[in-house]
Amino acid sequence: MAQQFRLEVVEARGLRSMEMFSKQDPYVVIEVAGQKLKTRTHTNGGKTPKWSQVRVVQISISHKF
Repeated sequence: MAQQFRLEVVEARGLRSMEMFSKQDPYVVIEVAGQKLKTRTHTNGGKTPKWSQVRVVQISISHKF
């Protein structure tokens, strides 16, 4: 049986600065049940990027009783 799950990436807080001379361009990678989902790259997102991006993933679930 497959189920749909809705994942929403809202924002990140307190990221460490990885760039010396420019703002960082962060993104998020989520791995669920062997599926990789990636948000868009937040150009000049800095330490507190906001995405508000929704993804829907199908996951097969088997129940054994």
